[in-house]
Amino acid sequence: MRAHTHTHTPCNLCHLLSCNLCHQGAPNTAELRICRVNRNSGCVKGGDEIFLLCDKVQKDDIEVRFFSPGWEAKGSFSQADVHRQVAIVFKSPPYYDTSITGPVTVHMQLRRPTDQEVSEPMEFRYLPDDKGEEAISFLYSFSPC
Repeated sequence: MRAHTHTHTPCNLCHLLSCNLCHQGAPNTAELRICRVNRNSGCVKGGDEIFLLCDKVQKDDIEVRFFSPGWEAKGSFSQADVHRQVAIVFKSPPYYDTSITGPVTVHMQLRRPTDQEVSEPMEFRYLPDDKGEEAISFLYSFSPC
């Protein structure tokens, strides 16, 4: 390429190469990040309501993934439960073994299905369901008169 200087004499220009840049602020390409959750434990049967604050996400392209080796499940929510792209209210999924006798730690993370991008995982602890045992012991605590 040639250009003209302020003295109107021609000079050669260097070639400039550039690469495409993605707008990192766009929710469909941004890095996924969980900022805060209101709880990191719940019943082994699932169904606990969890509030998750995050960086911008697309309501139609986000999952809350729970996992451990050999197991994976997703939190339950609708697009209406994604608030202003920065908060998700969802219900925890049941753990695959609901007969646990002690706490079980798994991981929870955000996942974008279109490109399989994931956030850093955070721990979530499933707690045993001892409501049935409490009800039985409550009934047996009464003795007939």
